[in-house]
Amino acid sequence: MIKLTNFSYNNIFSNINFTFEKGVFYNLYNQYHIGKTTFLKILNLDIITYSGKITYFDKYTLKTKNKQIIPLIKNKISFIPQKPVLILEYSIYDNILLFSKLIDSKKSISKKDILNILKNYQLYSVRNKKLIHLDYKYHITLAIALSFLKEPNVLLLDDTFQLIEESLQKLLISKIEELLTKGALVILVSNYPINNLPNLKNFKLEKDIIIED
Repeated sequence: MIKLTNFSYNNIFSNINFTFEKGVFYNLYNQYHIGKTTFLKILNLDIITYSGKITYFDKYTLKTKNKQIIPLIKNKISFIPQKPVLILEYSIYDNILLFSKLIDSKKSISKKDILNILKNYQLYSVRNKKLIHLDYKYHITLAIALSFLKEPNVLLLDDTFQLIEESLQKLLISKIEELLTKGALVILVSNYPINNLPNLKNFKLEKDIIIED
């Protein structure tokens, strides 16, 4: 689903060849604090100044002259960074309303759907509070909720399980399992191998290779 061919970036990655298959939950780990978040930003097309090729969904390969395909690819990807990009002066409710319109301007989300999201993610009690007045746990919880407003073909997670409480971990796992059954690709980056998450495969991310444990 995402294929790296002779992929290199600055002095961080060099000539990596690897294919991420659909329907698989990957944990890419290394114990260094260099490269993991950058790797996700590249897959999310936030950074496009790499060399080599990245092919998405067996059909899209980004080149200098075809940057118009970036929105087509990003529309199929959800990325949960450690520092979510949210509107801090907006309430949680209004953030959901706004981001739903950004995802699909032709389809309006109903009040009932928003209330269901708030309840499912335990955000209902703070729905009208501005994010600027709320703790980080609410920011990351909202970011997770927003990532599932669309059904992504690819979900990217920046060490997310280390940032959230157990109850939200369980909800996120169930959401990931739903995606996997539909053939989505899920990529988590972390510092260490993880052995307590279902359906997860550990791969070590090195400068020049991605190798399974």
